[in-house]
Amino acid sequence: LREGTAKIALLYGHGLGAEVKGVGSDGALRSDADTWRLAAYGITPLGNGWHIAPSVMAQGSKDRYARGDSYEWVTLNTRLIKEVTQNFALAFEGTYQYMDLKPEGYKDRNAVNGSFYKLTFAPTLKAGGLGD
Repeated sequence: LREGTAKIALLYGHGLGAEVKGVGSDGALRSDADTWRLAAYGITPLGNGWHIAPSVMAQGSKDRYARGDSYEWVTLNTRLIKEVTQNFALAFEGTYQYMDLKPEGYKDRNAVNGSFYKLTFAPTLKAGGLGD
């Protein structure tokens, strides 16, 4: 609805493809493992050299390493970027993540759920304009 870019991705993987971030990279996955991931992110200028880049990502997996296990998480993230010069910016980022992990005894791991917050400040060197 504004100037900038936005992308939405929906991924699904089964068996060795259930590692949707790196297909085939996790040889411990069960042949009946299922994973889905939804990601939406973008960036838009706010004015006076400021940009905002929000994102949301969620993933759910079943039967990943043990029959009946489940791994679910959702991440909300917002990055504010102040372009100081063409080659230098200041990035401020806030992240919230909730996880519900039920390994069903895989490698003697316990079920856990909960959330965390993260704040990041990142002085950033860049090769060109922010849109690049």
